[in-house]
Amino acid sequence: MKHYKYDTRFKIAGDTDFFTKVYNAGLVFWHSAVVVSAFNVEGVSGSLSWRMFREDLQIGMRYHRLFPLYHILRYVFWIIPRVIVRNVIPARFRNQARVLLGKKRH
Repeated sequence: MKHYKYDTRFKIAGDTDFFTKVYNAGLVFWHSAVVVSAFNVEGVSGSLSWRMFREDLQIGMRYHRLFPLYHILRYVFWIIPRVIVRNVIPARFRNQARVLLGKKRH
């Protein structure tokens, strides 16, 4: 954290920038069974916005020149459909569905 600073210019995607930066620097990630955070999917990054799209695009373009193509396709075929489905699920079940559907199957 001292060497790879968190860029506070990104109001929504700061964590994406940080983890992309350290991953591309070659730092090693490891899986831990310890829960380090719990959050609600109703926050600012849980809904679509042009600002989030733009921040993700700015971050991706730092690391790969073809990222804009990937980013647009990802939004059209993955992000937007997921948000639509999430919004169809009654609010009281959204977090439960995310936990259930997000679990890794071994």
